Amino acid sequence: MFSKKIISISSALAITLFSTVASANDSILVNSVKDDVSKANINASFWNKAKDFTVSLMAQPMTLPKPEKTETSLVKVKAVHNGKWISFKLNWKDAEKSEAGPLGKFSDGIAIEFPVKLANGEPPSAFMGQTGSPVHIYHWKAAFQLDKDKGFHNMKDIYPNASIDMYPLEPKIDGNYPKATEEQKKCFFSW
Repeated sequence: MFSKKIISISSALAITLFSTVASANDSILVNSVKDDVSKANINASFWNKAKDFTVSLMAQPMTLPKPEKTETSLVKVKAVHNGKWISFKLNWKDAEKSEAGPLGKFSDGIAIEFPVKLANGEPPSAFMGQTGSPVHIYHWKAAFQLDKDKGFHNMKDIYPNASIDMYPLEPKIDGNYPKATEEQKKCFFSW
């Protein structure tokens, strides 16, 4: 099974992709096209002429659980621009489609990071930039795509058999506790 995602960004045309494994000099060739690339069109004919660039991935070492290897080791990237917009087609192998859901089940996702500015001509850290070298990150998640395509999924959709005894904002508590506003209650109650 392959996962595919199109990300369109209004941005500069000279793009260098940095991965945590590839050298900072690796670049992707961005094809110029006359088509509208601001909307996701995975089957557009211009993708046939765009060259694949393979990005090697590594398991994230920043937070638990720090896996020794990643389930997805390669992502194939293609890019096109029309002078105003740039669009990326990202392809990777995936054993199953994961759209999140219950607590602890993660959604498929992918992100592209762009340096906002270079510090002394050097790219920022691939780990979300650094002081003085910020980055822009464009993040796609299958769970967000599901909400966009089929409507927002609330707790009742995710846990249809759950029952609730009481919510913390429900009881009246004596003392110096602020009373919950209707907005706060609405955020907490998603039923």
